[in-house]
Amino acid sequence: DSEAIDMNLDLEGDLDENSDSGQIIYVAQANDNADDIIDGDITFSLAPGHSPDLEISANGIVKLNVSPDYETQSQYSFTVVATDGAGNSSEKAVTLDIRNLDDTAAVITSGDTATAIIENSGAQQVVYTATADDSADIQATSPIMFSLTDDSDSALSIDPGTGAVTLATNPDYETQLEYNFAVVATDGANNVSEAQSVTLNIVNADDTPPVIVSDQSAGTVSANSGENQVVYTVIADDSADVSDGAVSYSLSDDSNGAFSIDSSTGAVTLIGQPVYDLANDTNGDGNNELNFTVVATDSADNISESQTVALQIALSDIDAPVFTSSQVHNADENGSFIYEATVSDASNVSYALRNGSDLALEIDSVTGVVSIKDGVADYETQNQYEFGVDATDEHGNTSSQLVTVTINNEDEVAPEITSTENIIITADDLDGIYTASASDSDFNGVEEI
Repeated sequence: DSEAIDMNLDLEGDLDENSDSGQIIYVAQANDNADDIIDGDITFSLAPGHSPDLEISANGIVKLNVSPDYETQSQYSFTVVATDGAGNSSEKAVTLDIRNLDDTAAVITSGDTATAIIENSGAQQVVYTATADDSADIQATSPIMFSLTDDSDSALSIDPGTGAVTLATNPDYETQLEYNFAVVATDGANNVSEAQSVTLNIVNADDTPPVIVSDQSAGTVSANSGENQVVYTVIADDSADVSDGAVSYSLSDDSNGAFSIDSSTGAVTLIGQPVYDLANDTNGDGNNELNFTVVATDSADNISESQTVALQIALSDIDAPVFTSSQVHNADENGSFIYEATVSDASNVSYALRNGSDLALEIDSVTGVVSIKDGVADYETQNQYEFGVDATDEHGNTSSQLVTVTINNEDEVAPEITSTENIIITADDLDGIYTASASDSDFNGVEEI
């Protein structure tokens, strides 16, 4: 028997990667009908140079002893040898292709940090969108599906198809300043990506209103003490959170219309004259009460709690001082002091000389003492002064009095001796030796010398 063996080779076709190890991939068949002598059973083998992953049994069964992996080896080529009992053999080259499958997970390409959002910006907003790359191997016909890991914050959810992550609650920095979650991508072949951890930061905003810290009392003003008085200044503290600018001030709509406020400084002005009304003095303490309500608003339009403030209007002295000093007075010459003005309302009264008063005079505004400027009263120079005195109390009430002061003439010149300087004495002058005489005629009056 010297004829070659005819082989009928059974080719199994392509093989999916990742299929089982040790599976039969090929069955060799042969006949020995080329001559009339049969020398025994045909045996099969693989020609040298085949992959060590392959083995063949004597009856022609070829197995792949590893799980096929397209990325490692996409094709196996080997040669089957059939040998009859006489040692005659023939060969057949075989090629086995490994079919590539989608066995590589997608890679998440969106970042690990979501764009920060401002607190109080609203619920149900999309805060992150997951993206993934599944181009490492063949694409499955089914799209990539996204999910969040179980340990992600419960306030977050994800759209499986788009990868959009939604925050269900309205973010509040003071309650929670960041959210953490992890995104997973699953491709159409159920390959699951590594989880991508993501942090969402919440930006602190100015959402806390200012607090009014100024007192609830505006104190007391006297009745009839003047219009357009600043009676109170609002002070507010806006340091509780982010401070974005100046605080503005206002009066609430129900405030007393007698007041106005400077929106920048918080100064509250009583527009009209403060008036005391006996009928409104419910306590009988000489005070009326006016109320107004102040509000502080920061630059983010956060409005404080309103604060009601009380201003007391006190019954004031509306009567002018009454003079108790005389309108006519005599003063001795040779002194600077010529008059003292006095009034019954002596508390905090100030004095002044009226226009038209003698220019030689001055007055002490506190004591009311009228004096000669730069000198003393001199009867021979001026024996009478006329002037007016104004007395003004602490409430601005003023009264006036015209005064006439007469200067008393004083004996201020020594007498002049008029008797002779020379005398002659005789023995008959027994009653005396000299008689002195003098003249004091410059003084208006009689005075014994």
